[in-house]
Amino acid sequence: MVALWRDQHEGRSRGSLLIADPEEAPRRELDDLFRREGCRTHLATDDAEAVQIVRHERIDVVIVDLDLPRHGGLEVVRALHQATEHEVPCVLTAFEVSGRVQMEALSEGAYAVVPKPFDEDLLKRLVLSLLAGGHLF
Repeated sequence: MVALWRDQHEGRSRGSLLIADPEEAPRRELDDLFRREGCRTHLATDDAEAVQIVRHERIDVVIVDLDLPRHGGLEVVRALHQATEHEVPCVLTAFEVSGRVQMEALSEGAYAVVPKPFDEDLLKRLVLSLLAGGHLF
């Protein structure tokens, strides 16, 4: 928490991310990656935690695993669109990224679907572009 506070108050923050993944290793990997880039991060292990964080924190970009426990990553995307006053870009991650999964995710409002294990450089460029207000398409 001290690092989050320090980043926010020293003006170095590039934005606030929610990282929702049921597995600790990818959560920590992304947390480390984006904190090094100057982002504030919030971590969740399931969809209920993710929605709770979004309701109480200003989140700029969400990275969410498709296979979150309970209702899954797509439910988080749906809930985010209902729970927030501003549009929050959501990037889904998944081990299997079929055309059907991509179409369903994009139709629910996800910005992109990134396969796992993810290419850190690609995901970093995507998220930092979204934080800067950029678009892929």
